[in-house]
Amino acid sequence: MPDDVATTQSGAGRAGAKSAASAPAGIGADLTEDLPAKAADLVDTAVGLVRDKAIRPLILIARGVVYGIVAAVLAFFVIVMLAVGLIRILDVYAFPGNIWASYLLVGFVFSAAGVTLWALRTSRNDGT
Repeated sequence: MPDDVATTQSGAGRAGAKSAASAPAGIGADLTEDLPAKAADLVDTAVGLVRDKAIRPLILIARGVVYGIVAAVLAFFVIVMLAVGLIRILDVYAFPGNIWASYLLVGFVFSAAGVTLWALRTSRNDGT
């Protein structure tokens, strides 16, 4: 083996000859040369598979929860602002000086909307 190293370092010897340490002859010659690349590809594939099967669905669920909470808070804020604005408009233009009438009308509108939505709901046991 020291002769192979010396001939490889000095450039002497047969042209194109490989040393025994760098590429063993036989069936596994390609396997040892590509082993780091194949191992890296296998790790990359495994990480991608775990990400696609476990992490990505969790990210999508978390996004849905966050966007749902933001949408619910904004919807609540908009409904409250519309109710306040409607009461103020009714108090000034429709029933000046009679705030109770504005509250009664807005309460009736919200109650009617609630009864309508309650009637449109579906039960959990549709089959029975």
